[in-house]
Order: sequence, then C-alpha cells, then structure tokens
Amino acid sequence: MSPDMTNQQYSALFHDPKWVNEALRAGNTGLWKITLYPEQERYEMVGNETMLELLGLDAHPEPGVCYQHWHERISPAYESQVVECVERIVSNHYAEVEYPWEHPVLGRIHIRCGGRLVGNHGNWFEIMGYHQDISEIQTMREQLAQSLSQLDQANHDALTGLMTRRIFFNQLGDWLTMNLAQRGAHILMADIDHFKAINDTHGHIAGDAVIRTVADCLRAELRADDLSCRFGGEEFCVLIPTGQTANAVAMAERIRRRCENTPAVFRDRVIPFRISIGLAPVPTEGAQGIRPDEKWVEHLLEDADQALYEAKRTGRNRTCMLLPGADGVSRMTCVLS
Repeated sequence: MSPDMTNQQYSALFHDPKWVNEALRAGNTGLWKITLYPEQERYEMVGNETMLELLGLDAHPEPGVCYQHWHERISPAYESQVVECVERIVSNHYAEVEYPWEHPVLGRIHIRCGGRLVGNHGNWFEIMGYHQDISEIQTMREQLAQSLSQLDQANHDALTGLMTRRIFFNQLGDWLTMNLAQRGAHILMADIDHFKAINDTHGHIAGDAVIRTVADCLRAELRADDLSCRFGGEEFCVLIPTGQTANAVAMAERIRRRCENTPAVFRDRVIPFRISIGLAPVPTEGAQGIRPDEKWVEHLLEDADQALYEAKRTGRNRTCMLLPGADGVSRMTCVLS
C-alpha cells in the first residue's frame, strides 16, 4: 500500500467508475444488466462502458435498443444456446455460455458470457452478468486440438483407424511390463486369405474396403483393453489380455467368424472374404516388473506368425495356435472351421 493513501482512499477506488472500467478493460471484461418481462416478451439491457467497447456496440440510452442490437448480432448458429443460457439463469440462478461474436473493427472474437439472477419479482426478473473476450484462450484451445489431432493421426493407421505398428509395439511393451505377470496374454496375428486375388479381381481400392472391414470386425469383437494394430498390408496384430488358452481361442474364433459373415461392400459390389489366424501365448516366467526388449517382442510375434503360417498351410480360414510342451518342444494345434 502506498504510504500516501489511506484505507478509506483505497476503498473509494472500488467505487470510482473510471478505476473500475480500467480494471475491467485490463481483463477484457464488460458488465451488463438485463431486465426480463416474459409476459410482455420485453427485454431491456444496459451495459457499462467496457461491455460496449468489447462488443463494438454503440451507446444507447434506451435499454430496449441496447438489448435488440446485442441480440440481433448473435450468430444464428448460437442464438438458441444464448437464449437457453438466459433461461437457465432464471431457473438455476447462474449459467454461462460461450459464442463467437463479429466485432465491427476486430472481426471475429470469442465471448464467454455469464450471469446471475439478482431479482425475482414474480412477473419480471433482473439478471446481472459479464462478457469476457476469451479469443486468446479459444485460439490456444484450437491449437491444442489441432496438435492432438495430428498426434492421433500419426499414431493411427489412416486406412483403418487402428494403431500403427510403432505405437502398438510401445503400448504392447507397457502392457506386458505392468500386467503380464498377473494376467497372462496371447498374441494374435491375422491375415486376409487370397488377398492378392481380391485385388486382382476387384481392384486395389476394393481391397482397401476389405482391409477396413477387417478392422471394423476387430473393433466389434475386441474389448476396451485389447490392443490392436494394422501390422502391415493385409496383416493385423492383437494383444489378447488373458492367459487362458480357451478364452484366447474363443476370441480368435469370434473374430474369424465375424469376418467370414461380414462381406466388404464396395460401390455396388459385395466382396466376401476370409481370414486366417495364428495365436501364441506370452510366457510369464520371470516377467514380474521387467520391460521386454524389442527382440523379445519380435520373438513373440514370430511365434504367432508361425501359427498363422500353419493356418494358411493347412487350408486357411482357421485359427492355429503354437503351444509350448512340457518337454520344451512347441507344438501346433488348429481349430478346424
């Protein structure tokens, strides 16, 4: 506190319109009061100096004219939201809304508007509130949304929306480190049968439709914590977070049957297709708290890929699984369709 000013003088500043307006101007904020006469469908509005500056409105001695000029310049796309905000203030005593505003000099700005019910007189109401220019905040929001969108695009395959192989590897490593010892897991590899023939017969764009359909089938069958990716070309990879072989096989068969019963649609063509699936369990011995390295993960994928090769070799459109034997020798078993 300045030694030259008393407490009384400081207190007086808060009642000085010039000082208050400067403080509000520094915060890009203006104050208003609306009086509503619902039965007469009449609305009156008065705003202080900073509100009129903020919105680029002319000073009008008639409150009804001020309200009209404000209301008629609200974008039609946001008018219902603003009206609803006023109604919520009357019923709930407080509400806020944000909307764009075309300033006659500054162009488009973004406004946050909030108000509180200060008087309920039965057939008419008094509301006091504020307008604040939050254009800088809105710009930061949009920049953040754009950055997140770009990050999401970089992390997901453009054709299918599934994870990219790189992100899948990262999340697979994280999941195995945190959960493998407690839950166990299986790796699933899937490949579209006779995909080259589909491309040769229907064209590569139709082939893309088949790839998207497989991704849709995966999403329809997988649970929230099942990781999946487009591994490359017409191959897909899934982490099934269960150590129970029967459950993993049941999941693989549900995916296979859904693909078998869900033909791709491209323009006026219906394109049936099948997939083959390879499964491999993730060994849990010594897994507690250890993050698997890249070679270990690649070895897991090689096991699932061997099972996938066996599914292709023995007739396609089936699930095959690589099972480690008690004697240390892995054996292959297939579920016949």
